[in-house]
Amino acid sequence: DCLAEMAKRDEWVTIVDGRERINVWMSCSLCHQAVNGALSIEMHRRRWRHIRDGPITEDKRHACRVVSNMFREEYEHDAADRLDDEANQGLARDEPEVLVSEIMRANSLFSVTNPDVALEILTGMRTKIERYKNDPNIYPDLRAPYVEVMSGTLDKLRRFEEALLFANEAVELATAYCGLESATALRCRASQAELLIEVGRVDEGKAILSQVLATQTRILGANHADTRYTKRTCDSWSC
Repeated sequence: DCLAEMAKRDEWVTIVDGRERINVWMSCSLCHQAVNGALSIEMHRRRWRHIRDGPITEDKRHACRVVSNMFREEYEHDAADRLDDEANQGLARDEPEVLVSEIMRANSLFSVTNPDVALEILTGMRTKIERYKNDPNIYPDLRAPYVEVMSGTLDKLRRFEEALLFANEAVELATAYCGLESATALRCRASQAELLIEVGRVDEGKAILSQVLATQTRILGANHADTRYTKRTCDSWSC
């Protein structure tokens, strides 16, 4: 089968112009099915073991961030934070890549019940992010994760009306830049739906949750972390 065949291959590194470049596996090279969930995490763990002892290069920084994002998708925030620290070595604190890492660190904090600290971090970052407002190549990559994490943080603090405003923007940005049925947009829509329920728009929120769950199951699979989370949310609200 595909896994057995892929296990025989050494496709983690490609030589380009005499330099090693670390490959990113987002889908099976044989059947082209998207790789996600536990398999994705294990593949990226192996990829990280291949490069972790090497020097800091741009390729390694990129690889660190890719693997970090995969860990975050499975809610393994401590591992993701360590990789972000590795990627940020030698970079100024106001570099866009470092700011994104700080946003995601705030995400880790509110995910482990420290929303007050997360909110303090995010509030302090607002001015730094707005400096890039006139740069269309950078600003969306900063603003999109910022509003998503800010929404989740305010949700944890039970400031639902404020959280919904950020959630609405997160859905707009994710849909515009990633696509309506992307994993990011679906995750943002699920969060938006929960907040709609919390502010009293129950039927609207439940309808969105049901739609998101069906789409996640079709695209990501029933075992993907986002699908499992939405399923638990739907069950808790009796969707």
